Amino acid sequence: MKWQFWQKKPASFDDIEWPTDAFTSIKFLLDFFVNRGRPFSVWKSDQTTVAPEVGNAIRFAVQGLQLRTYFYIFEQRFGEREAELARDAFCLLLTHVNKQFGEATRWLLREVDRAADSAALLRKKVVVLDGKEVEASPTYLTGLYFLLNLPDSPCRDCETQADFKGRDWSMAECLDYGRDVAYIVFNPMICALKAFDPLQFPEWAWRTAPGAFERHLQRRHNNPLFPSERRTVSTLDVLEARRKDDAEYQELLKGVKAIELPEELPYDWNAFLSDIRERIDALKKRAREVGSDTSKIRSYLDSLRDSMSEVWRGCMKGNENALKLFEAAEASAKAYDEQFRGEFGNQLLRKGEKAFRRRTLFRRCYAKTVSFRQACMTSHTAG
Repeated sequence: MKWQFWQKKPASFDDIEWPTDAFTSIKFLLDFFVNRGRPFSVWKSDQTTVAPEVGNAIRFAVQGLQLRTYFYIFEQRFGEREAELARDAFCLLLTHVNKQFGEATRWLLREVDRAADSAALLRKKVVVLDGKEVEASPTYLTGLYFLLNLPDSPCRDCETQADFKGRDWSMAECLDYGRDVAYIVFNPMICALKAFDPLQFPEWAWRTAPGAFERHLQRRHNNPLFPSERRTVSTLDVLEARRKDDAEYQELLKGVKAIELPEELPYDWNAFLSDIRERIDALKKRAREVGSDTSKIRSYLDSLRDSMSEVWRGCMKGNENALKLFEAAEASAKAYDEQFRGEFGNQLLRKGEKAFRRRTLFRRCYAKTVSFRQACMTSHTAG
């Protein structure tokens, strides 16, 4: 089957007076998506033949990619965090229209991102096209993920390229064509926007794994333990917190990448390895303070520390006293990790710029507890 998606580009749409503010643009997008307007009504070229049993899966995948394309262009214009807020606003608005539809769309957008990640991991994969081996395109690999993972796909059990019976190429053609349509619609739509004002967005979705600053906004939000003026959280507050959290995450990642174990140790290997251990332990502690999804970073640091420990044991081979002291120190380090494994305590005790005012929080918690006890005692006495 030959690639045909480049032979017939989708026709241009009529000019529309697009909104100039981001939130209204999101509502326009919502109307297009719910009512299957442009570009979501155009998911395949007239020249592409799609087998009936795979049609629903391909249409679902293409519409997901088209929707994700809007937020990709939005991200190029305003930034990653701004696009994240816009995407959350869209999904929340859709959930208000239809809860099940909104949750399914949020899941679909995550699947599009997973498909892109899968395509990046499988780059340089070789496939057969017209009897010749060629390097698979990112679009083909993205489509392959959809065919293997979408619930209503008839190709979930396919193991070889022949098992797809050409449906893999149909998916790739439709994805390319649908994305082209999306660009034609969404490019002028987003170019019409004059600025991004986060205060126009009345609600947001908290990150699944928030950083320390966003986590504290969650604590403050409508929390009677805080002063009334600090219980109110705006979208701008969330955006600023995420900027700080992302900056701390990148700083942490930079520190992790700076640690390497050389093939040959220096003459003063004991001091060198001791310094490596201290840096690893400090980064592990910092990972808990920073918050966000640092599970992979902490797993890598644990693995690196284990490798460092094995090297250290090898250097002390034959020195029983030194090995005994080393094992005792390792046991103490593991006990510390277990005791301080949670993020809350580490964020509470972090030094420098505080993620939140812990003294104020403790004082108010204590005051609320005392007031509650006094009310209970008064009630008991009166009874």
